[in-house]
Amino acid sequence: MRTNKTILKVLRGDILLFIYDSAPARVKETSIISGYYEYYTTSDIKRSISYLAQSGYIRKNEVESPISNRCEAFYDITPEGMKVVEKIKGDEGITIMEEKAE
Repeated sequence: MRTNKTILKVLRGDILLFIYDSAPARVKETSIISGYYEYYTTSDIKRSISYLAQSGYIRKNEVESPISNRCEAFYDITPEGMKVVEKIKGDEGITIMEEKAE
């Protein structure tokens, strides 16, 4: 089942806003997924994160976990991502909901 494009735009906006609100701290990928998995598929969440990273709005940092010896992904917002949240810059693939941006 494919998710409606409008819903994905809102998801991207929500994720970007979540990372923006967490700045300057980095956000663990699993934290993003756990925050949205009840409402969206894991695939849609990961695709949305990938869209934001490929667009240059968030930056991915991989850190090797000392416990599991696996890399864990962390994200932080870029200056371009801040411009999108603050509505200085637009992106047709992202919707920032008005009530969430305040």
